Amino acid sequence: MLLPSPLLSRYNSNKFTQEEEIFMITGEMNYKLLNGD
Repeated sequence: MLLPSPLLSRYNSNKFTQEEEIFMITGEMNYKLLNGD
């Protein structure tokens, strides 16, 4: 999964909030739906 740099660095350090996790998960699903992956 490709993330914008700020999110990626926070993802790697495991310091995001639950809301951000949900946003990332739903964003990834939407991305896959849009791109037919």
